[in-house]
Amino acid sequence: MSASSSASPKQLHGVPDNLLYVFVISRHGQRTPIARCQNLPKKEPVDYGQLTAKGREQTFKLGQYLRDRYDAFLRGSDSPGHSMWEDLLWADQTVFAQILVGYERPFAAYILGHVLDALAEKFEERVKGPDRMHVFSMSDTSLFSVLKLLNESHDVRPCFCASILIEVYKDGNVNRVRVLYRAEDEPCLVPTNKVENPCELSEFLEFLRGILNTP
Repeated sequence: MSASSSASPKQLHGVPDNLLYVFVISRHGQRTPIARCQNLPKKEPVDYGQLTAKGREQTFKLGQYLRDRYDAFLRGSDSPGHSMWEDLLWADQTVFAQILVGYERPFAAYILGHVLDALAEKFEERVKGPDRMHVFSMSDTSLFSVLKLLNESHDVRPCFCASILIEVYKDGNVNRVRVLYRAEDEPCLVPTNKVENPCELSEFLEFLRGILNTP
């Protein structure tokens, strides 16, 4: 069952009460090729690997969605101007060269490693920081690889600005995690392998360590 087809019947997943932290792992908007392509006419007045006008519009709409969804949560931050966006285009260039020989999975593991490290630091080691949200931007193949690590049966290519939303929230005395996938409509739960979704934060971290082979 793929993440995009797993939402039947359609169910709305609003922002949970007592939200603590959010990771957004998103495909970038439409962009120009990141390397020169023979016989490809240059129609965009921008350099290689840059967002087209359509891509900027798609990214703006994603930003609007995230602002609307998490507005109340982010307004409560002690540091509202804190940078939270990390563009992984630099890493995409390496993946682009290696993609045909199957090296996309290590890059997906790199992203999930960021998620694991941040959650472990914040909730296991209890290191305090002003951040409440982090957004990763990457290629379609990279986002697909992350979905594939979470759900082995996922088989649908992500559209532009498709996003994985990892939400950590308080449920009574327990911290829980749920993983959502948003393509072009409302987000749906990702059917993760070997762990329930939602699940306790400790179980999710154990799940990540298992698929990343991290002690």
